[in-house]
Amino acid sequence: MRTRTETRTRSVPVTHDGITQMVPEQYKAEVPVPPRDVPALVKRVMFRMAVAITVLAVALSVAAIGGLLARLVTPFVAYPAAAVLDALWIYAVMGEWEARYDPKTARWAQAAGAVFVALSMAAIVVYGVLLGELAAGVIAALIPLGSKGAWLLRFKLTVRKLDPKNQAWLDQTRNDIYARKALAEETRALDAARRITAELNAERAPETTELERVTAREQPEQIASTIEHTEPVRDQLANTASTAPLTGPNTDREQPSISELAREQIAITPSNTEAVANILARLPEANPGSVGAAVRRERRKDTEGGYA
Repeated sequence: MRTRTETRTRSVPVTHDGITQMVPEQYKAEVPVPPRDVPALVKRVMFRMAVAITVLAVALSVAAIGGLLARLVTPFVAYPAAAVLDALWIYAVMGEWEARYDPKTARWAQAAGAVFVALSMAAIVVYGVLLGELAAGVIAALIPLGSKGAWLLRFKLTVRKLDPKNQAWLDQTRNDIYARKALAEETRALDAARRITAELNAERAPETTELERVTAREQPEQIASTIEHTEPVRDQLANTASTAPLTGPNTDREQPSISELAREQIAITPSNTEAVANILARLPEANPGSVGAAVRRERRKDTEGGYA
């Protein structure tokens, strides 16, 4: 077994003049060395190599695509913008790692990464064609593809695919966790809304209290003023109602008709003219022609013996 020497510290008693103190003391010790974790070392090396390959691929893509875009815009804009396509497929790779235990979501990230790296490769090939170096453009375009492949291989070696039963259990558990997180977020939003409402109500409370005090103070005065202005009108209506003539059905029935008055006047007055004048005196609103006709008719009946 391999060992290595380490310097350690321990406390030892030291006595002088009958006084004992614990003081530190260094000593050498041989400790066993655990075997090297080769798989972990390989994973670390693979990760660092993938990062290095990605940096080189991005540098190449920025140089090629930036040169292509520099034909359209200033280089200060072209070269930073050239990094967008590589940044997009790297972003998709990060999303694929984030969804490594969710195959459905991971497939979306894989598809997006494939599209973005294909666009980056196409731009590099186009730049090579414009320079008259098709072969160089194709080879340069393979470098971003190799970088994407390095990350894909890293994921395949790190993440193991679950069997359907365990994957279903993981999906249901994840759904429960997501539901709890969503409920917690909605609860926090509801609490915030209630807190804001309470603060608004607290701010409006003094205004409402002042309005209630003003209303309570002014309401008796308004009622008294209304009664004061209403009583004369009510008295006037009462006086008008008491002095108004009765024009109901009973009043019309008590007043005699023109025919009745004509028979009455024929009995006591020999002259038709005098009878008409007496009737018009009692009924000023009557039509003189109608009164005269009624008097003549009643006089004719009386002459012919129509009344007993």
